[in-house]
Amino acid sequence: MSFRQQKALALRRTLQATALDLFEKHGYENVTVRQIAQGAGVSESSVYRHFQSKQQLILWDEIDSVIERGLVGNLGQGAPFDMLQKVFVEAYSDLSPDALQSLARRAKLIDSIPEVFGAMAQGLEADRKELQAALVAAYERPPLEMQWVARIALTALIAGLENWLEVETETPLQDCIDAAFRAARTALQ
Repeated sequence: MSFRQQKALALRRTLQATALDLFEKHGYENVTVRQIAQGAGVSESSVYRHFQSKQQLILWDEIDSVIERGLVGNLGQGAPFDMLQKVFVEAYSDLSPDALQSLARRAKLIDSIPEVFGAMAQGLEADRKELQAALVAAYERPPLEMQWVARIALTALIAGLENWLEVETETPLQDCIDAAFRAARTALQ
């Protein structure tokens, strides 16, 4: 990662952390992008340069780029569902304590703000379609079959994340995700 990319990533993290603090303290609806910018010590245009909307300040997750790299490196290797399990478990296994704390905070906000929850659902559907297309291309399998693989894998990922949040992070996140994938596989047999 170049110095410029590192600097941009650091600013995104700062903006997100500032936004989360303000949302938790004052409520999502009561916080403006201007307040977030002031809290982070940047201009309002800097916030919009890195995040398209206030919702994205909650929804952005730097793990997405890790997952994308994992998919690029593993598509076509092994059975599709097994490959997705491997990619998701590996992606979530190296999160720092700060990243895990941010994930938990963001999950609580997503669940409590209908507009953000709706945006997340739309994003997941877009991710599912993109994942399905990549699976069809890599495995040369019927689109409907890969649609189900993508749906079940994303559902297992979300179930693992929800389980991790429910057990108050006592179990490592990657273990919760792995268990959800194993449960999905067992249920389908």
